[in-house]
Amino acid sequence: MHILVIEDERAARNALINLLKKEGHTVCWAARWDTGTAQMRREKPDLVLLDMMIPETGGWKVAKECLNDSELREISMIILTGTIDDDVRSQGLANVFAGGSVIVNEPYRAEKLMDAIEHLQGHKVRSRLQPR
Repeated sequence: MHILVIEDERAARNALINLLKKEGHTVCWAARWDTGTAQMRREKPDLVLLDMMIPETGGWKVAKECLNDSELREISMIILTGTIDDDVRSQGLANVFAGGSVIVNEPYRAEKLMDAIEHLQGHKVRSRLQPR
């Protein structure tokens, strides 16, 4: 699976990248919301790991841009959030992504993150099998 990590904190980003590569995924990354959405268009990832707390309310900007773009809306997303307010808003957001999405609370456990990725892989397979 080709995964884009949008995370501004270097240590967190590197930990995600290392974990994903260890699990056999190809990974690209962005540290800012604007480069993240540009990279989504360029790379066409299967999945995006989006940190909602990137600067300038960037996680919400990425989500809004994705929701307003039919192509980006089809990309599966794992929303990484660390606050209760973000959990509530993110859950509403997660329900509208056509590609499927999951909320993972930070700090996350590697097993929980990998379970979320497997869940979304299954969602993608089911979506392709269902008539539109």
